[in-house]
Amino acid sequence: MKVERVGMNGSGDTSFNYIQVFCFVIIAGVSSAAWSLLDRRRPHYDRLAEILNYFLRCALAIWTLAYGIAKLPTGFSQFPPLDVPRPF
Repeated sequence: MKVERVGMNGSGDTSFNYIQVFCFVIIAGVSSAAWSLLDRRRPHYDRLAEILNYFLRCALAIWTLAYGIAKLPTGFSQFPPLDVPRPF
């Protein structure tokens, strides 16, 4: 049996990607169920919530800055050339 590898098409809408996301969801569900069963006596996670909140804020700041820096060389909007007449 010959197995062909699916090439990247740029959209991410391949069967492999759907199966991969499905497996991630299953692994996350099983992990959270196991965590909940093994640690049911603890009523809340204040310190863990603070760490997660800090991590998410830093990640969002980094991604926002990276997006803005990536836009700097091309500019956010291109100005039209001055020698081209525009109809008004």
